[in-house]
Amino acid sequence: MDNGQNFATRRKPVLLDHQRIGKRLIPPLMQEINYQEISWGKQLIPELIWLALINNRYGYMKGAELALALPKSAEEATKNHPMGTWFVTVSSYTQLSIEEKKKTVELLRRKNAFDQYRAALLPLIYFYPTCPLSFLFDLETKKEIDSGDLEEIKRVLESIFDRRSVEATFIQANAVYIGFTVGKLVVSPDVSLARFPEVQYYPNTEVSKQVAASIRATVNTIFGIDVIKDGLSWPTYFWNHGLELEKCNFD
Repeated sequence: MDNGQNFATRRKPVLLDHQRIGKRLIPPLMQEINYQEISWGKQLIPELIWLALINNRYGYMKGAELALALPKSAEEATKNHPMGTWFVTVSSYTQLSIEEKKKTVELLRRKNAFDQYRAALLPLIYFYPTCPLSFLFDLETKKEIDSGDLEEIKRVLESIFDRRSVEATFIQANAVYIGFTVGKLVVSPDVSLARFPEVQYYPNTEVSKQVAASIRATVNTIFGIDVIKDGLSWPTYFWNHGLELEKCNFD
């Protein structure tokens, strides 16, 4: 009994600055940005849908490498006044100026990645014309589309609606991989996320499941903050406009 009391006493100062919301203890960083519950379906799926479309088109291995091109291009385009943005969420691209958007497209072309992005993301831009990534394509390009591409978007959404599905896990892994690659994410060697490459075996090993859980927590913490900071304009538009295009049911 005394040991339990002593333990509680020792731990209390550590959690004293946390705020309790329901059953959750919210750390100071999240309190400073007016913490809200982050929804995978309502908020994060629209923000990471571009990664899912790339994986769907090119597969997990090539998709992971190709996913680096756009964030790296945007980061290079803003290097004179870095904003600390990872450029992983769709909404983060609203921070770019007109000139920075032009530079991002130019850099994407130099990396020989523009045509691949065009093939994967064109349906999204066509059916969601106010998407923050629409600056990647001109109006003439947007006409090269057919109605079958809407079905592709629906199939991709269905595959990632379960956050623990293989498809959803790999787009979250890609988001974290971008952070590692651009040097904005560093972890201690004694945490599960340090074994990040093991996620490639998900869900067939226990280690891969542990890494996947760490990836989900990281996505919530880092990109959840971005979603709150950038607002809900894009996620709200994505789902509302989707209903206008054709009502989708996810059971």
